[in-house]
Amino acid sequence: MSAAGPQIFPLTGTVTVRDVTRLAEALQGALTASSGLVIDCTGLTEIDLAVVQLLIAARTTASATGKSLTLKTIADGPLSALLRQTGFIAADGRALTPEGDFWTQGKAA
Repeated sequence: MSAAGPQIFPLTGTVTVRDVTRLAEALQGALTASSGLVIDCTGLTEIDLAVVQLLIAARTTASATGKSLTLKTIADGPLSALLRQTGFIAADGRALTPEGDFWTQGKAA
């Protein structure tokens, strides 16, 4: 049972494939301890596709367990650039994939 409501989960600095195992464990622990996560990517300076894939998997897992995983704000900065480069979102910010709402709709503040 969840101990608390959604909690902020910050991603800051450089987050790449080298961080995926640690990040996956941290996401799992945070989801276990709360009703959901709000991923804050505003402090990112670099991110790679492995982390994007991990966030998609974490969102699927959260949903399957009745929890939420959202972004604090719409994808911006390095995350937005990567999502455009890899075909998740269009140059104008429109979603191009079924899970596109995850990247293009931030949590209401």
